[in-house]
Amino acid sequence: MRAAAWLGCGLVAACGRIDFDPVIPSGSTCVPSSATQTTALAPGGRYPSLAIMPDRVAVAYWLPSGPELGIRLTDHAGMPVAQATLLPGTSAAANVGAPAIGWTGTELGVLRSLAQMGTPNHDVRFTRLDGSGAVIGPDTTVTSSAFGAGPARLAWNGGRFGASWPASVVPETGAWFAPIGADGTRLAAGVQLNALGSDCTCRPELAWNGAEWAVVFIDDSLTGSPSDVWLTRVDQDGNVVASEVSVSEPGALTLPAIAWNGARYAVVWSQLNPVEMVVQDVESDGTRGITTRRPVDAGVTFVRVVASGDAFFVAWSDSQGIELWSFDSTLAPTAAPMLIVGAPGVAAFDLAVADGAVFVAWNDASTVALTRVACE
Repeated sequence: MRAAAWLGCGLVAACGRIDFDPVIPSGSTCVPSSATQTTALAPGGRYPSLAIMPDRVAVAYWLPSGPELGIRLTDHAGMPVAQATLLPGTSAAANVGAPAIGWTGTELGVLRSLAQMGTPNHDVRFTRLDGSGAVIGPDTTVTSSAFGAGPARLAWNGGRFGASWPASVVPETGAWFAPIGADGTRLAAGVQLNALGSDCTCRPELAWNGAEWAVVFIDDSLTGSPSDVWLTRVDQDGNVVASEVSVSEPGALTLPAIAWNGARYAVVWSQLNPVEMVVQDVESDGTRGITTRRPVDAGVTFVRVVASGDAFFVAWSDSQGIELWSFDSTLAPTAAPMLIVGAPGVAAFDLAVADGAVFVAWNDASTVALTRVACE
């Protein structure tokens, strides 16, 4: 019998109270088979973002030829159930870069960045959609003064969204956060999370632990060392609870990812010298615990982590495709990494779990695709 379950709010945007069972038991193996389903969704699409609904999967992506954003719905088998919803830009602003999508339990929210024509500024905008993908009401603007705003991230905590994005306020580059209501209202002014005078090379990622947000990003100027991963804690109203603390050794190669399993965070990234995947146990107060490392292909381009119950699933893309590594509640590995998407040339992907399966939305040079891998 399916029951409501709590998802740790991390990179999976469909966190909160939901009416299907999203949990894959700790120790499960997720192995591609003849039943594995891969569906091409959007030729020419880039930077997919995933949200899981009770009987649907929502994939948002950027179409640079538009430029516009698309949202495509599939069933839990990965088969499309509707034509794409397209979110165009305007005569004064064009869609750029990666969107983020989240599910509140009743509707979808999409966060996107639009470049203002003739200026260096970007709008970060929020769009609501119903469960069929139809737009609800007008966009709301999260910020309209973000110079060089980059890809945004969005997660639901059961009552409101947390939104994070990178932007420059000359001469600094910052990681920013703001809370957003389910109706798209920005509930507080955006707050810069990295220290003034530092240089955040970042696509900030966020996770909710039941009481506060943790946002991770790369900042390479606080210690003078290359590419440290930092974590800042923020309450649900957008107030900084504790200033950034380092949770890594110097030399992060990829932008980090984070998830919460009810007891601890998993923060993941790939590292230089030697090239390896790093899975870092971090307590709720930002204290570092055990560190797990594994040598990997030097071509790692993207990393993701999601909590399922008290277990974690870590994924990364490299020259072979997308690999998945499973961990128990203490962040001890439960199986060797498994190649789940054999598609060399993956540029970006997002990861989610639900109904006994791992869902991966990914893009290469030709299309956005959705792969479903069953777990046992």
